[in-house]
Amino acid sequence: MKTTRRPAAPRCAALLFVAAVGLSACSGDEPESSTPVPSAAPSEPSAEEMASEVHEQYWDAYIQMSNSGEVDPALFEGVADGSVVELDLKLLGDQAEAGVRRVGEPQFGEFTTTVDGDSATSEVCYDERPWGATSDGTTVPGYAEDSTPGLMKATLADRDGSWIVTDLEFTEDASCA
Repeated sequence: MKTTRRPAAPRCAALLFVAAVGLSACSGDEPESSTPVPSAAPSEPSAEEMASEVHEQYWDAYIQMSNSGEVDPALFEGVADGSVVELDLKLLGDQAEAGVRRVGEPQFGEFTTTVDGDSATSEVCYDERPWGATSDGTTVPGYAEDSTPGLMKATLADRDGSWIVTDLEFTEDASCA
């Protein structure tokens, strides 16, 4: 999922790193080491990270279909199933048939995921007010401005080692505004 947030912490950390390297190069007190420092092996993602990634992939697929006007059930394969897919395909199909296409994307907060055995819950603050729309190529003013931000909760199931979205629930939540 594309985000437009640019956290300041990584930029500050990068500047501090460059400054530290520059200062250490000038010190001359310590000889350079010719022994390579082993790097840490990449770790496997946690179950929480994998489930959260699938929740994000679900939204990527949904946004892609909403924005393109092309309903492609294959985009949900391996990401969501059951009534979630059935309802979304119906809604997206009705939207496309009416000539409505979304423009941009909704705004998301941080995905928070907990895992309990072979089920997981992934929550994210969701605000569709910035997600505009066109109808037959004409901008629809204020398409989602009356919507209320809230908490989007996905239930996921572990199916043979892969997470899949099996249910979605939206709750209006003032703390997400």
